[in-house]
Amino acid sequence: MSIQKQIIPLENHPNRDDNSPSMKSLLVSIVAAMLLVGCGEAQQSSPPAETKPVEPVAENEKPEPTTAKPEHPQANRALIEATATGNVEAIKKAIADGADVNVKAVGGGTLLFIAAHEGHREVAELLITEGADVNETNGSGETPLDYAKGETADLLRKHGGKTGEELKAEGK
Repeated sequence: MSIQKQIIPLENHPNRDDNSPSMKSLLVSIVAAMLLVGCGEAQQSSPPAETKPVEPVAENEKPEPTTAKPEHPQANRALIEATATGNVEAIKKAIADGADVNVKAVGGGTLLFIAAHEGHREVAELLITEGADVNETNGSGETPLDYAKGETADLLRKHGGKTGEELKAEGK
């Protein structure tokens, strides 16, 4: 008997539990986890930029609080996985736990790239509502709109989303 005839797809296996994850969702979760591993900032070999002296600050002045969210790697990992699988409730929890909706993965793509590619319109809408940048570019100059189709593409356009080519034509 050939090996092809011996292989039974997981989706159609008679002992498969209907509550068990499909191969696609497992693969998406694995890919999302692999992308997250490469989320660190790249090391540059160029010489450091020239720095200007810092002006002294009076002792009674307090620095303004930063608006950037602190890094929460576990929440970011949970957010990436939830985005890849389209789990809106898990996304809301990860955001509440401090995840960054603009966290970048390998290649420079953000969560909107994943939502656009997977066609998760509701996820894309939630990320945009939470402050995701619709025109963030990846390492190739593409935007989430370059990966979106149908309703997800319409949603990105509604929120000012443009393709990488359109941004390039505008000089951005």
